[in-house]
Amino acid sequence: MIASPKIDRRGAEEIAAQVRTLVPFYLPGLRSEGGSGQLIEALTRIFARYGELTIDRLNSAPERNLLAFLNLMGISPGRPQSARVPLTFYLSAPTVFAAIVPAGTQVAAELAKVNRSRWFSKPKPSW
Repeated sequence: MIASPKIDRRGAEEIAAQVRTLVPFYLPGLRSEGGSGQLIEALTRIFARYGELTIDRLNSAPERNLLAFLNLMGISPGRPQSARVPLTFYLSAPTVFAAIVPAGTQVAAELAKVNRSRWFSKPKPSW
């Protein structure tokens, strides 16, 4: 299974650094002199740790929960569709008649590193 993408890659230190830069903007009257500076730093670290725990939980959510979460945010996966590839058919002998390849014709492709073939079928006839 392919690993789910990380919703957020920040850790506690990055969150704390961001909080320290935003505190003067949102709380301009807050002073960090004396004992209140230690209190502000303690609250910042506690908030950053809880933020890190929340981010870790979101990043480790199972695939179905992640899809449900992204759906709530308005993000949906693309519709599944069959693979398409351009094919060229060569006649084994020259002919004056048009060759028709009917729908459902199976085509095999050899895989490069293994000795197996992969089978495909042609959905529409070609002329």
